[in-house]
Amino acid sequence: SNPAPVRPCRNDMRRCVAILRETVSRHERRAPLTPSHVARLVADEGVEVLVQPSTQRAFRDADYEAAGATLTNDVSSATALLGVKAVSPDLVESLPGRTFAFFSHTIKGQASNMALLDACLRSGSRLVDYECIKAGGSGPSGERLVAFGEFAGKAGMINALRGLGLRLAALGHPSPLLDVRGAHAYDSYAHATDALKAVGRRILDEGFPGAVSPVVIAINGQGRVGRGALDTVRELGDDVATVISPEDLAGLAERAARDGCGEDVLRRRVYVASMGAEHAYAPVTPGAVFDEQDYLAHPELYRPAFGERFLPHVSCLVHAAYWDQRYPRLLSREELGPPGALLGTGGRLAMVADLSCDVRGGVEALVRTTEVDAPFFLYDPRCDSEVRAAPVAPGAARPLGVAGGAHGEGATARGSEDDAGFFRAQAEADAATKDAHGPNDPCGAVRVGSDETPALSPEAFAGPGVLVMGVDILPAELPLESSDYFGSRLLPYVPALADPQVAARTFADQLDTSVVGGPAGLPRDLWGAVIACHGELTPRFSYIRHIRAARAREEEAARRRGVARTGSTPELAPVRLVLDVRGHLFDTGLINTILDIVDRAGGRYELRDVVAGQSAHGTSSATVAVSLEAKGAGGRGAWAAAAALESLEAEVRAVSLARAGADAQVTVIARDEGGFAGLGAAGDLVAAAPR
Repeated sequence: SNPAPVRPCRNDMRRCVAILRETVSRHERRAPLTPSHVARLVADEGVEVLVQPSTQRAFRDADYEAAGATLTNDVSSATALLGVKAVSPDLVESLPGRTFAFFSHTIKGQASNMALLDACLRSGSRLVDYECIKAGGSGPSGERLVAFGEFAGKAGMINALRGLGLRLAALGHPSPLLDVRGAHAYDSYAHATDALKAVGRRILDEGFPGAVSPVVIAINGQGRVGRGALDTVRELGDDVATVISPEDLAGLAERAARDGCGEDVLRRRVYVASMGAEHAYAPVTPGAVFDEQDYLAHPELYRPAFGERFLPHVSCLVHAAYWDQRYPRLLSREELGPPGALLGTGGRLAMVADLSCDVRGGVEALVRTTEVDAPFFLYDPRCDSEVRAAPVAPGAARPLGVAGGAHGEGATARGSEDDAGFFRAQAEADAATKDAHGPNDPCGAVRVGSDETPALSPEAFAGPGVLVMGVDILPAELPLESSDYFGSRLLPYVPALADPQVAARTFADQLDTSVVGGPAGLPRDLWGAVIACHGELTPRFSYIRHIRAARAREEEAARRRGVARTGSTPELAPVRLVLDVRGHLFDTGLINTILDIVDRAGGRYELRDVVAGQSAHGTSSATVAVSLEAKGAGGRGAWAAAAALESLEAEVRAVSLARAGADAQVTVIARDEGGFAGLGAAGDLVAAAPR
């Protein structure tokens, strides 16, 4: 259908921004700007601020009002509307010509969010994605400037410690980690770290059961998330959290004995190993040395190494590194399955916390995402599925204490508690913490143990397998600090976003050129994050339409494959070439240039298996299938088409080599000069319609 007329923002509107209430998840309590940020906007910049009331938000409505904002459900007078998560397409279409800023999850052409993107295009709205606000506006070296930083790592580590304590207890090894609650149950990060310090003192006094000592946490990833996780576990105290090199894990017990520490000290420590890619992966070629730049450019030349090198020594794995399907998997189902891998089968691993939250991604055991109030599930590698809890008959609770070890039967009061009683007490404590605060309070929104969120139960943490966590909104569990961190980085861009005169210009003219005597506008960092403007995708993100077109053709081809085909076949089939292209394809515009080359040659294309890199150093990849019609008698047309295709390939290679910052590689996957049978079930080529 034809798009509705585009309605650009009127330049007679005043500078006004709105903070939207979050509606995607009841656990989403963050805000793009805090009351202190609003006060600075109003007093220092003269920007009017509207705030939609919310009892879910971590900040009180009254505090926004005191900062100078207007509380209102009607945000139609705002020129820019700010949220954390994406809004509904209906809201976008009801407010045409406005600026919307949030995490849109559209830059990979995600099918689930294309309705939102279409709403922005139809309504002439300007869509800004925080994820794309990078230093310099674009380019492979651009660092993300507006993000929630290390708070995913901080919340994730708190939850990982909690899960580890629960899993150990369910298997008969209670420990001081049982005192750790979920990150969302603390009213601030400072409150959480105070609690961790108290847990650390208990570890020093009581230690862990000898059967599970030494307790070792491996953190895979040394970026912001990994650093946040490392900083948090160190809050247990310097005498408890002992950071060691991954290479020292195998000889940990021997080293402690050699240094005169002995087994007793091992029981009173949490050993932490921070790992980079050089620890997790190894070259496929025997004897080759790991090279990080080569790994990023050619991940297919590397294999997983974590399982064989470190898995036998690790109690809890915290996965905090970026991953996509180009890279080898960190930990597979097969590595978890054999006896001796997991706690309870002769091994040590009890808990996996996947902070990257890629389902079936770097950690294959993450078969689904989890919720803030139900963060864990048991995964059984033998059946490659989640272990469903079985009902427990009344009076059938199992004792936590077992004979032997520091927490053997009678060693502590907790050792005589039964599972049901302990887990019920944990749930009641969490609920009491929440009930002590009212609605619209920093720790009053989520009520663990209420009718809406079932209480913890012992059977959920016992049984075969490994405990897994995969909460996908971890920073929302520390909403006060994460919102303050995020808003401080967003604040400098808000006045420009709210300027209606800038929004009314063409996209090209919205860039700030005041340094060379031109008009003020959007800083380049922000300008490069505009996905759609005045009814069009911006040049940097025009590749999204290619992804969508390819998906539509795949769906149509799948539909047709189920229908019997009749009629004659063409005298000569198209000549086809399939290329694998890797590098910085999108932020340098290379993918658009390649498709333009195909267009100029009169060809048709399929853009398949697109993976967009999400980090400053991460590259992208795509399969480009090109076809040229072979017309003419006696096969001379096929020969000419093959020659043209060879020329096209040479041009693609030349521009890929010459494009600054692309660091691109082009590989021929398949070539057919008149009669292409396909790539097989996983990659069948289908007839592509012209652009």
